[in-house]
Amino acid sequence: MSVNSNREKVIKHIEFMQAQQNPLYDKSLLLNHIFDENILHLVDISNRRSGKSYGYFSKMIDIAHKFDLKFMAIVRHDDLKKSIIELIDEIFGDIEHLDQSKLIPFKTPNYVKMQYKGKDICLITDLNSCSDFKFDSQVAKHYPILIYDEFLALEGDYNPNEYEQLKTIYKTVDRADNKFGIKPKILYLGNAVNFSSPLLPALKLFGALASHELNTIQRYNDSILLYLHKNEEVNKLVTKQLFPIDDPENDPMMTAKFDFNAFLVAPYNKQDAIISTCEEFAIKLTEGYYCVVYYNQHAQLYMLDITTQPQNYLYNVEIQDTTEQSYYLFEESYYSATMQKRYLSGWACFTNPFSKEYFLTNYSTLRINKLIGIHISERRKFVPRTEEERQIYNDNLLKRKLNALLEEISTKN
Repeated sequence: MSVNSNREKVIKHIEFMQAQQNPLYDKSLLLNHIFDENILHLVDISNRRSGKSYGYFSKMIDIAHKFDLKFMAIVRHDDLKKSIIELIDEIFGDIEHLDQSKLIPFKTPNYVKMQYKGKDICLITDLNSCSDFKFDSQVAKHYPILIYDEFLALEGDYNPNEYEQLKTIYKTVDRADNKFGIKPKILYLGNAVNFSSPLLPALKLFGALASHELNTIQRYNDSILLYLHKNEEVNKLVTKQLFPIDDPENDPMMTAKFDFNAFLVAPYNKQDAIISTCEEFAIKLTEGYYCVVYYNQHAQLYMLDITTQPQNYLYNVEIQDTTEQSYYLFEESYYSATMQKRYLSGWACFTNPFSKEYFLTNYSTLRINKLIGIHISERRKFVPRTEEERQIYNDNLLKRKLNALLEEISTKN
């Protein structure tokens, strides 16, 4: 059977399931695009209780059973696997042509495999198991549809390195062609909770989330489909005001619109123009993050971007990240408690809400202004013209860094 024939049968079955389902709940419309070329990320965000999780999981279970297009559920940590097992068990109890008693979970250290009558249906794994999960690639490659449910969470619930963890899982799955001829796809399901997810800067979706027309599916950054929608009928059934202070008319969990605070965030449609006029350098932070500093000293324009994309950095905040080209920011002179007030007064802007929140929470005392001054002066310094001059220059630079490190070690002892 040809690849196109396999795809056509799956799409027709998806449309059949959408037509037969309860019209009150969401139809899992992004499933219609799982065979779209070059689309790797499918992001579905709506108000709560719209039926996203149940809808996507129930349809993918039926697809896996009928067409052997298996899927993988991803959760943040091991304890959450149980909730997915319970959801899948509930779905098997609801689908008339499936026998719930024949569904069996097989648990391994890195994942849970759900089997029905001896046939594999899905895997359940967690982000924290991503490194060990790499050793299960021969199993994982057969599950090309990844579903990350509740990818938007409350403050403090996120894993700091979710981007790297999810990328590791994806690479573990992306091993070989399958009979459907598709690259692995990631389905992200969530509610409009906040902008704090480490995945949002990786997906570069902040501008889209701020301006996306509600109840439409649009393509961004070539490989991303975003469906931002509101289910009005479901909102009529939920408790709108639990506490007197609640404001249901402006609750993102009800409106499906993010509470977008543009304070200190540069306009998205002007950021490319700003960057084109600026010099830049990078600082390596902790947990795999970098701060890219864009500055135009003449225009007194400064913009900061927090990213997980590797950079050639000039500065680092942890000693183990020191290289021949970078300087370890350990001296007190690089930090000042007064900087927080300066940042909040608008001295610098940020590329997105995540960058603003992350930087002001963790590095509000860092004297970016001092680093900019050093960067300007360094660029004006002597440039070696011969190999001998370059060697002398590098030797002296290395000596300065070693002396600084030795001084720090001696003060700690």
